[in-house]
Formats: sequence, structure tokens, C-alpha cells
Amino acid sequence: MLVYILLLILNVNPVQVLAEGSAGLNLFFDHATFKESEQAMRLELYFQVPYSDLVFELRDSSFVGRYLITAQVMGQGNEPIAGEVWEKEVTVINYDQSKQTDRYDLFQFNLLVPKPKQENLNGSVLIEDMNSTRQSRFIFKFDVPGKLSDLRLSKFGDLNPNRSYAGTDTVEVYWEFYSPAREKESCAIEIIKRNKVLAEYVLAPNSTRCLKQIAINEYKAWLPLSNFSELESGNYELRVRSLSEPKPAKRKTEITIINPFYLSTKEFLEKIDELIYIATEEEMHRLSKAPASERLRRWQEFWQSKDPTPTTEANEVMEEYFKRIEYCKKQFGKGDRGYKSDRARIYVKYGPPDNIESNPFERSTQAYEIWYYYNSNLRFIFVDVSGFGEYKLSTDLIR
Repeated sequence: MLVYILLLILNVNPVQVLAEGSAGLNLFFDHATFKESEQAMRLELYFQVPYSDLVFELRDSSFVGRYLITAQVMGQGNEPIAGEVWEKEVTVINYDQSKQTDRYDLFQFNLLVPKPKQENLNGSVLIEDMNSTRQSRFIFKFDVPGKLSDLRLSKFGDLNPNRSYAGTDTVEVYWEFYSPAREKESCAIEIIKRNKVLAEYVLAPNSTRCLKQIAINEYKAWLPLSNFSELESGNYELRVRSLSEPKPAKRKTEITIINPFYLSTKEFLEKIDELIYIATEEEMHRLSKAPASERLRRWQEFWQSKDPTPTTEANEVMEEYFKRIEYCKKQFGKGDRGYKSDRARIYVKYGPPDNIESNPFERSTQAYEIWYYYNSNLRFIFVDVSGFGEYKLSTDLIR
């Protein structure tokens, strides 16, 4: 469950999404540009559409989902430069398959764009579910390729429009370098976190194909994330640069790495620290001293001992506990101490109050809140003693 929550929090959509109609489609979209010649470029459009987000209609003995994709390219003054419309179908053999959240339709369309006078262009893609009124529009900006193309990302040999990877995955990257002199060029690809280069790989082109005016050097890089002993979950930058030129050409993109928290020492210790309201000091100490290979087992043993329904997959106590911790981080993090604040201690123990009486700062009194739990006949008073938003529990319990 925790990994699933991380996936929802950390997934990054690389372009702006504008939903239209009653509800937008929940999908991933990405794009990359490559030269076709000195007079034209190829805009590649990548889509990942979950089956569960489409409306399927029964056709003969199978179920069919249909959507319409409209792509447009505009100049800086929104003058039309290129456009095209495609229809797409996806077929499943039964209704249950159409509702599976882990299955999706992955596809690509290419749009040929004549080389414009300006270097920066605007793109628009509208995808419409033809069996319903649901649709989503993607608005994005892109550049005309210079000496380097964009980076095309894949995973397990398939396109990866959502740009997310686990720490055990291999990041697969394809790009091109364009040489009018028809010379082969070596390139470096770097993995960067917070402006720090974590790894650099130097590659010669895998192949070269020549057009009338240019040579296209093609590169394929496989970057195993398992080579790193510990990678925090978060956003990373991939940067490619040419090596032989005085002013190297550069291209970059962003990926998201989503790791189970127990694979990172920092994240594992942070999770243990969040157990302050449910674990003893001995239990927290035993977890914190677990070797990397034992972390998951000890974590599961800790929560199994508190699971009210151990025969089911879900652990309701763990889910509710971390739901309350996350709430405290968000609600009590500005000016206060987040999940370590006095309000958090009460919230985690008793849950959401039935009523909160909030009294802002006045000349004669400090700001304070009164939390009421009617069923338990409890109320708690919190006072902002410093005036900066850190509320202290003034009276532990008033009946």
C-alpha cells in the first residue's frame, strides 16, 4: 500500500493537461522531436491509456475502446504549421479485462513538420474517447532539433510516456546527433540529482545513416539503476552532450524514480521516525538497526503484530496510521512541527475532531484552537504561544 501511495504522489506528467467535458481522461503523454532532413522534422507523440479509463462497447464477441487524436503544431504567433487526425481502437476479449487497472494501451503517432523560421514551437494534442464525452487536451512547447534530438525513453523495450522507473529497472534512452560533415560523434549521458552528477556514460553511435545533406548518428543507452546502492525516490535529470565540439550541444529530460522506502537508508529511517505514536523505543531501535536485507521482513513483522485482520491482504491499522501522519505533515507543517507537533499527537491518537473552534490572534489573547471529541467527552486546547503558528497543548484534558 505504501508503494502504491508513493506512485500516486510522485508520478510526474511532463506536460500541462487541460481536461474538457464532464471528466478528463487519465492518461500519460510525452513527445520528442527528430530531424527528417534539413527541411523537416518528425514530432513523435507517445500515449499510455489505462483500459480502466476508457468506455468499451460490445462488438461481436469482444469489447472495443475507441479514441480520436487530433494534433496541431503552431508557431509563436499561433499560426498553424502542421496538423493531423488519427483514430485508434483497442480490443479486449472480455469485460473484466477492460476494467483492469494494470493494463493499458501504449501507442505512438508521428507528425511530419516542415522546418519553420522560428526555433520554438507550440504543440496541442486533443484525445477524445469516442464511446463517451470524455476528453483531455495536452498543451506543450518544443524546440526545433539542432545538432541533438530529444531523448526517447523506454522501459522493458516499450515506450515509457510517464517517465517513471523503479530502482531495479534499466532506463533505456535513444537519441540522435546530426552531423553535416558526416563524422561520427561520441556523446556523454549523465544522471543528475540536485545538480550533482551521479553517473556519466560515454558512448559512440550504435549506427549511422546518411541522408542527402546530413549524417544521423543513432545512440542507444541502457542505464541500470541497480548499479546504484541506494537511490532516493524523486525526480532525476538525464542530460546528453556532445564531446568533440568546443561548444557541446546539450539535451536533457526528467525521469522519476520510485523506490520502496526500505531500499533507501534515509527514507527507511524517516519512516521509522514516523512510528513515534505506535511503536516502543525498543521496536524502533530494532527496526533502525536492521541490515538492508532484513528491513522489509522486520517492517512486515512489526505491522503484522498490529493487524486486526491478518488473513486479509490489507492492514487497516497501518493504512489509517499513515493516513493520519500524512495529514499532519500537510496541515501542521507551516510554522508548526508537522507530525511531531502537539496537534499531531492528538490527531494521530484520536483521529479527526468532531469540531474545531478556531480563534485567531487578538490584542488581548493569543491565537488558540479548541478540539472537541463529543463521543469521548473530550476537548483539547492548543495555544500559539510564540505567535508564529506553533500550537502547544495548553490543557491536556478538560472534561
